[in-house]
Amino acid sequence: MTLNQQKLLETGVRMFGLDPNNLLSHHDSEHSIIASYKTGDSSVFLRITRDTHSSIDIIRGEIDWIEFLSGKGLSVSRPVRSVGGQLVEQITADDDTYTTVCFDGAPGRRISEADYNIKLFRLMGAFMGKIHNVTKYYKQTSSRFKRADWSAEANLIANIELPESERSIIERYAELRGHIARLSKSRNSYGLIHADFHHGNFCMEGDTIHLYDFDACRYSWFADDIAIAVFFATALDHVDDAREKFLGSFLEGYSLENDLEKGWLEEIPNFIALREIGRYIKLYRASGGRFERLHQWGRSYMQNRKERILRL
Repeated sequence: MTLNQQKLLETGVRMFGLDPNNLLSHHDSEHSIIASYKTGDSSVFLRITRDTHSSIDIIRGEIDWIEFLSGKGLSVSRPVRSVGGQLVEQITADDDTYTTVCFDGAPGRRISEADYNIKLFRLMGAFMGKIHNVTKYYKQTSSRFKRADWSAEANLIANIELPESERSIIERYAELRGHIARLSKSRNSYGLIHADFHHGNFCMEGDTIHLYDFDACRYSWFADDIAIAVFFATALDHVDDAREKFLGSFLEGYSLENDLEKGWLEEIPNFIALREIGRYIKLYRASGGRFERLHQWGRSYMQNRKERILRL
């Protein structure tokens, strides 16, 4: 942790009345500092985000939706108020501005891929189905809080330059992006989605899922949210029918909580492909095409990935 990061964390801890001696874990990304602290018999997560990544109003939009979902009976990590009574605070340091929020820790136990089974997939599907069902009736409290839509990330990826050897990949991404951009939108098919639904972002307490990390939430089709869950659950599984097995069980649970027309279910493979190719493009750029430089997950993901994409 750099000196600047340490000072930011110390300021955030004071803002939310936490004990710095109760630090449980700490993680830095290119745009955020995330740290967990013990508070009594539970824990909280402090997140400090650079404004150039997400403005304070965009983060307020995240908080607004979380509070809505909680009010509808979904178990999500809710925001914690600061000492000053605010759900969102700001820190200015070295001419940069950071938005600081704090969330309740999710009760239950962390899970891993070793816990994967049909029952879990059905529970995941039912949880997402309920999110989509209640979100049809969500109205943000301010137009300033509106989250970005799916095209923001897609446009960034489309503007990444790769060498001529990757032209087939770029063309396939452009084709999919164009197809998806032409899809219709309605309350029953499109709305706010979590966009990062995988086992690393929820805990289990019995059969209850407790979801957290809404930083990626955005406006998109509900089929996109399902596709993202399928992608993360099977990204490194090279068995041809792995995705079908996961999706079948997932949709069994999903259909208990929300109805999605057959036509949208048929679009799920296109959304999966968009995510798969987008990840390939980003990892190619990060490594300069030298995949051995990537972390272990990235190396595993990129193994024979181009050939798999071109068979889609």
